[in-house]
Order: sequence, then C-alpha cells, then structure tokens
Amino acid sequence: MRPWPGGAVAGSRVRRNMVRPRSLAPLALVLLAAGCGGLGSPDLAHGVVQGRIVGAATTTQLPASVYALGYPATKAAVQPDGSYRLTIPVEATAIVLYDGSATFDATGNMLSPGLAELVPVQVAGAGVVEVPDRHGAGDPSAAPRMLAAGGVLAGARATSGAVCQDPRFSVLGTDQEGVSPSAAGALPAVYLAPLPGGDYQLAVDLAGFRRQTVPITVSAGANASYGIDLSVDDGDQHRGCLSSGCEPGWTCGGDGHCSWGGGGTCGASCDPTAPACEAGLACAGSGPGTCQGPNGCAAWAAEWSDVCFQDADCGDLAGGSCAGGDAIHAGYCTAACGPVTPCPMGWTCGTTGVCRRPE
Repeated sequence: MRPWPGGAVAGSRVRRNMVRPRSLAPLALVLLAAGCGGLGSPDLAHGVVQGRIVGAATTTQLPASVYALGYPATKAAVQPDGSYRLTIPVEATAIVLYDGSATFDATGNMLSPGLAELVPVQVAGAGVVEVPDRHGAGDPSAAPRMLAAGGVLAGARATSGAVCQDPRFSVLGTDQEGVSPSAAGALPAVYLAPLPGGDYQLAVDLAGFRRQTVPITVSAGANASYGIDLSVDDGDQHRGCLSSGCEPGWTCGGDGHCSWGGGGTCGASCDPTAPACEAGLACAGSGPGTCQGPNGCAAWAAEWSDVCFQDADCGDLAGGSCAGGDAIHAGYCTAACGPVTPCPMGWTCGTTGVCRRPE
C-alpha cells in the first residue's frame, strides 16, 4: 500500500503536533529590519543642525546656502523663510552660512561677496542642534548682521616656459572646489568667494604637474591674493610640457621641462648711450654693453605674461609692471615699450606705453 504523505498508513491514527498556518510577513519584516541595523535604528554617524538666516536672499544670482566645513557635498539651499535643516557627519566641527547677498555686474563679475559666517557646531549621532538666528543683509531689524565675506584671488605659474593651461583651484573643505579660469585664453587665475573669515588650505592642480597646497588666511570683508608656482611631476607619464606644451621660443624636452632657445635681443650687444634692447631688458656694461634681464635671459623670457598682483611680482623684467588686474582679477607681467624698445613677438605696444599681451 502506498504511504500517505508524511508516512501515515491509511486507517492508522497518527497524532501530530499541528501548527496553525500564520502569515510569515511580520516575521520577514522583523528579520529584514534586523539585517539593516534594526527597525528604526538611529543613524549614529550623522546629526542635524537647523536654524535661520533672517533676511536671507534666496532668489538672487548666488542664493543663500549652508554646508558643513570639510563636507561641501552637504551644501543645501536656505528656504524662502530663511530656515535651514542640514544633516552633517558627527565629525564636522563647523558650518558655513552665506546670506545670498552677493552682487554682480552685467558681465557676471562679482562686485561684493555678501555676508558669510563660520559657526562652530558639535552634533551627536542622531542628535539635533539648534543654531541661534543669524541676520543677513535683508533683515530690516537692528540686529547685528553676519560678517562680510572675504575672497581669494589665486593665480598659478608653471615651471619656466611651460604653458599653464586650465589649472584647477580649490579652497579645501569649502564649496570653492575645482574652479578653473572661466574663458579660453584667460590668465591662469580665479577669484574664489564668498568665504567666511578663517584659515584654509589652497590647492592647485594642473595635468603633468605636482599638486601644490599652501596655507591661506581669509579676513572678513577683504580679498587676499596668492600666487603658486607649479613644478613638473616627474612620475607622470605625461609630465610637464609633455602635457601642457611650452610658450613660444621654448622647447619641450623628454623630461617634461621647457628650455629657452634664445631669440630677440636678450644677450645681444648694445650701446649704453643709445640702447636698443627689447622691452624688459637693460643695456648692461660699459663700452659695448649687453641687453640683459635682471635675472638672465631665460627668466626674462618666462616672466612675460606671468600672473601678477603687484609690480613687485614682475622683477625678472627691467622696469616690469603688473597690468590689467583689479580687486578680483589677476594682472599680467609686462614692461615699458617705445620706438626703440619693441615688445616681444606677438605683443603690441599699447597707448599707455607698455606691452599688451596677445588676446
């Protein structure tokens, strides 16, 4: 006789411990929750900060925002009523508040970076911290305002003769990360703002060159300028000028370094009583002199078009000066020119009597 399912024989009486069928869904949910850290398990790696920027501007060209210093990916917009609620890692020690009041000219250049503040915070896992109200430029009350934001005017220069094309500038830990010059052919410099007053690290990256990082200080309501020299990354397959190329008159070697090939009147003989040297050179010596730059021909050739912030930055040119700069734009090194003092190839003698860089 074929056994019944379960091994019972027809006609026999088998006593079983019966379990009434029940839905397995609740048990599955409990197990799933346990596998994901527990049902309703708090996130102990993050906390919340919330508060208000009274008078925040939320519909401007650069609207009000908040983020955790060191964690710019947490950046969030301030709500129209000025409130904000931000989830941040428990390791964060400060938040950056910006009120949205930066102003710009018709071409998009920033005229004023608005108000910004660095607010210390300490948040526990799954905790909530209430930040006292801050007051932006749009607050009609007499309450003390947030501090004026500052900015950094940063420029870069590659090793002598190398083209410094498309460098990336970052104020580490802030939302000013990976910023590059806005237009093709622009000087390798950027204006980074708004930034609350404080100490930061400025980093510059350029393909084929070592990343350079320098400490900087930003003061409330002020701009600071920093120039950074970049050196060839000898460990990069496309090192130095193998990636960037060299300026006219320079030759790129297999080691990624540019070498000056000579040219122009630098090193040529001159008459000290009636010198005819190129701009940025002086006739040195007595009797038959020699057209020389303050620090040699290679330094003279490399200085042309270097980023500068003041005339003193252009010391490799005789009578060198910094032209074309302002509070938020870097200038370029140039020198006086005239009928017997021509500009380097590609440059023109402007109406102000100084050489103008090629456009």
